[in-house]
Amino acid sequence: CCLVLPRQQKKFLIMSPLDALSLIARGFKAGSIVRLKMKNFLTYDECEFLTGPKLNIVIGPNGTGKSALTHAICLACCGSTSDVGRSNDLSKFVKHGAEGKESFVEVDILTLERTIVTIRRVINSDNKGSKWSLDNRPAKQADVKALVASLSIDVDNLCSFMPQDKVGNFSRCTPKEMLSQTLKAVQDPNSDVNLSDEQRALSQIQDAKEEYRRKRDAKQTALDASKRELEGMRAELDRMQRREEKQELLKKYEVRLLAVEIGELEGKITEKELVVEEKTNLLKAEQAKIAPLEELIRDLTVQQTARDRDAAAAQDKQQLIDEALRGKKDVILNCDNDVDLTSNALRMVETSRQAKEEQRATVVHALEAHQHEEAQARELLPTLQAKLAANETASRQLWEEKTAAEEVKAELEIRINELRG
Repeated sequence: CCLVLPRQQKKFLIMSPLDALSLIARGFKAGSIVRLKMKNFLTYDECEFLTGPKLNIVIGPNGTGKSALTHAICLACCGSTSDVGRSNDLSKFVKHGAEGKESFVEVDILTLERTIVTIRRVINSDNKGSKWSLDNRPAKQADVKALVASLSIDVDNLCSFMPQDKVGNFSRCTPKEMLSQTLKAVQDPNSDVNLSDEQRALSQIQDAKEEYRRKRDAKQTALDASKRELEGMRAELDRMQRREEKQELLKKYEVRLLAVEIGELEGKITEKELVVEEKTNLLKAEQAKIAPLEELIRDLTVQQTARDRDAAAAQDKQQLIDEALRGKKDVILNCDNDVDLTSNALRMVETSRQAKEEQRATVVHALEAHQHEEAQARELLPTLQAKLAANETASRQLWEEKTAAEEVKAELEIRINELRG
């Protein structure tokens, strides 16, 4: 079945009566979506169309609403907004400008009982929630999920439902994950055998075999290492045995060598004893010769002790004499100090007298200079008094001239005023 979406048309209907038996006859299987309807959903005002039993292709330019069809199928089959890679806000799926109006997605699905069930999800743009219904009867989301799961419809499975925004996630799946998702997608709802469980059990067996192989290889490696270690220990044991044999032989040779050395030492000891005896006899003879000399040394020591006592007594007398001389020297030194102090005092008195004489001479000189200045001032006094009198006379004449000039000025002003009048 091929549906071509026009560039501008946003509202179109494809209507035909649906009958479960005729759908089965056409090749539809249980779990097939046979009808899709949208109203005020994304770019559509209202749209309804029927699907084909096998491959369905939707063709249209960009922005004509191709992805909106997959979004509608996902949301109607209990998928979340994250499954289509769009906004987490469900109200964003309501057509712009249709806020507050009825907005829903609806699908008809062929069931295992050869009936058609209608799932409708009404989107509320006000509270960002949705309501569910089955065959126009209110239902819970859990009931819808159970129905969808019983029909092996899994929008979370990238092998059965892969939006454009989830292609990257699909490419990151491991081979085991991809196989598991594929088996879930192709599982026959009527089959008693769950391929996914069988694959999971087989994968567990394979993992167990791989774990057993790893453990076996590890044990084999440990066994090989133990064998190599045992071979090394055997070689070491042989070396130790050969070493012990050589040590026993060496001990025998050492005992023999020790006996020979002991014999040689005993001969040397005998020779040394003879030499010691000879030296002892010589020492005794020398000691007999030294005895008179030792007696003479003792006498000389006694005489030296007596001389030392006499010298000590003489030294004590010399110390007493030295102490007496030091006392007299101290007296003489004190007298010299007194003489020095007296001389210093006399010098200070003389210095003070000279300073006072110089001060008196300075005062006398200053007094004479003052008297000379006073005499000069007295000589200049008559001259200054004459100048002062002359200045007073000149001032008086100037004052009289000023007064006369002011009188002349006053008379002139009077005449001027008279002439003006």
